[in-house]
Amino acid sequence: MDIREWFEVRSDSKSLNSSLDSLFSLYINAISKYFSCEEARTVTELVAKADQSHLTAGERMFLDWFVETGLPCIRRILSMDLPNNHELFAQLDYERYILEEEMDFRYPDDVRSSLVNIVSDLPTRIETASSSESVYTGEFTYKMILDEGYELLNTLVTHSNLPNWQVSLF
Repeated sequence: MDIREWFEVRSDSKSLNSSLDSLFSLYINAISKYFSCEEARTVTELVAKADQSHLTAGERMFLDWFVETGLPCIRRILSMDLPNNHELFAQLDYERYILEEEMDFRYPDDVRSSLVNIVSDLPTRIETASSSESVYTGEFTYKMILDEGYELLNTLVTHSNLPNWQVSLF
């Protein structure tokens, strides 16, 4: 199943990331199972079927959150170009691992919490990964006087995974 089609995302994004796709594929399985709508072919079908079913107060609150907050956020995430950041990909894989471990649904509230946390945390993680890509921060030449009276000229080129304002040479 194509996750972008399921979430009804139309995007010109060229960025297809297997870690993100794998996480949201599992997300689809989890939310479908949570609302007992495994046969839903799109998110619209899932929401309509879940809305018509007999939900507990907690399930109703989660569905409302998903429609109002979660789904728009997921659609934004799936339509953006992700930075090529291995730390971000590792975080996505870790989130998938955590959700996989909860797919037995012994504790449905934990599944719900994971689904909320994934959507709530991803924008910040993506923004952090975008701002912390390797950047060239500067070049300078320094002179060192050695004990023997010789001078040593050297050029130091700095690179960092931190934003420029966090880089210090000393």
